[in-house]
Amino acid sequence: MKNGYVDSFSDLPLDVDQDGFTDVIQIGYFARRIVWMKNPGKADGEWTEHLIDDGDMDVVSAGKSGLFLAENLTRSATPAAK
Repeated sequence: MKNGYVDSFSDLPLDVDQDGFTDVIQIGYFARRIVWMKNPGKADGEWTEHLIDDGDMDVVSAGKSGLFLAENLTRSATPAAK
């Protein structure tokens, strides 16, 4: 929560690493970032945050087989010319 607002714009429950425990993909509106919150698999464990979106233009898609991330390696907001 920041300045009275919850930053979580959208949460997607998904077993990202296929370890049998439901993780969470979280999209932060004000922070403008997407993170994977890794489920520790035990009640007293700490959830680990992994940055997915690093501020450049990437593509994230969800389908029947899971989540797909196309990482922009050019570090640019516009696609590279071919």
